[in-house]
Amino acid sequence: MKWWDRVKKKPFFIKLLNWEYWPSKAFYYPVIPQILWQMLRARHLCFFTAANPGIYTGGMGLESKYDTLLKIPERYRPRGLLFRSGEPLTTLPLRLRKAGISFPLIAKPDLGFRGLLVKKIEDEAALAAYLRQFPIDFILQEYIGLPEEAGILYYRLPGEERGQVTSITTKEFLSVVGDGRSTVEELIQKKPRALLQMERLRAA
Repeated sequence: MKWWDRVKKKPFFIKLLNWEYWPSKAFYYPVIPQILWQMLRARHLCFFTAANPGIYTGGMGLESKYDTLLKIPERYRPRGLLFRSGEPLTTLPLRLRKAGISFPLIAKPDLGFRGLLVKKIEDEAALAAYLRQFPIDFILQEYIGLPEEAGILYYRLPGEERGQVTSITTKEFLSVVGDGRSTVEELIQKKPRALLQMERLRAA
């Protein structure tokens, strides 16, 4: 194995060479000067909230995800409901039935980002325990077990009839493919993203 191949297998360099592992400040800090300049040009501190006028605060992170979801036509969104902190848990079974939601389901904070506290819940007892553990407003959605999932970034500039799709990101579970010779651990070592999870996989 060449020295560069050995270096690329080190966790530090795997993270360095793949921007998905970079800390968020590596993306946000460099654009601060540009944001400040645009604030001066627009003469308004929150000029950027106009980018998404249909979303409260322009989608800068303080908006209700549930309210935003309701803006999507019903046929295009998963069945869901908003469970507010402080509501009695005893009302949940009936509300879930009325909404047509069965287990497993997905629980996600109404105010959140980057998948924080999003969890697949298997049964009623696990849901009650999770809501007690985190007493915040949660969106409870039906679990959609389709084989493909993707994130799509779309934008449309003011005055334009059609927008643009600038990126499509597919989402996949971590996996390895056997070759008839290597052990599972050897297969993991050959795949950088899997190698980063080696300790977790060993613990499991």
